[in-house]
Amino acid sequence: MKVVPISAPVLDTIITEWKANNLKTYSINTGGDAKYHTNIESLDGYKKLPLHKTDLGIEKHLNYIFYDQYEKDVRSAISEYVDGSWRSRSTCTALWYKGPDGFLGWHNNTKTPRCADACFLTYVEEEGDSFFRYIDDNTGELITYYDKPGWYMRAWSWDYDEPMWHCVYSNTNRISIGIQCSYKKGFLES
Repeated sequence: MKVVPISAPVLDTIITEWKANNLKTYSINTGGDAKYHTNIESLDGYKKLPLHKTDLGIEKHLNYIFYDQYEKDVRSAISEYVDGSWRSRSTCTALWYKGPDGFLGWHNNTKTPRCADACFLTYVEEEGDSFFRYIDDNTGELITYYDKPGWYMRAWSWDYDEPMWHCVYSNTNRISIGIQCSYKKGFLES
């Protein structure tokens, strides 16, 4: 996994429009305990479920932000890193983890197209209050990336032999834009 800072006028515009309540949103809260659904002890329970039921996460407390009018510019913001990109969902939405205790429990995105890599553009204002957690496909190690303030791009290739189990927790406002893409040769290794 590679994490790099990223900046683009469109990303700043999305934050400005979101703060002004100018972007359409909707909320999903399944209840559940955020800390439980993002800790390693709960992962075993998720792994016992059929994979198709854990694709996008069963337990969550987050909002969706529609950013359709900026989609083309968001894709352009990552063009130096990718050969091609497309939507990660049927709608053009970002995930907004509205703290305290915003979360998306363990999931694996098994329905992601086999040709796609993953790109997440993430924004937070406060350091140390949110994270992306996953199980490394190669080592089985639990890895937690605490978000840093500003915009960052988190990039990785999917291993289709084993699902990549991951989750998100946020005790602050955290916005994440997921894009499926094909990285330029050597980008992830550099």
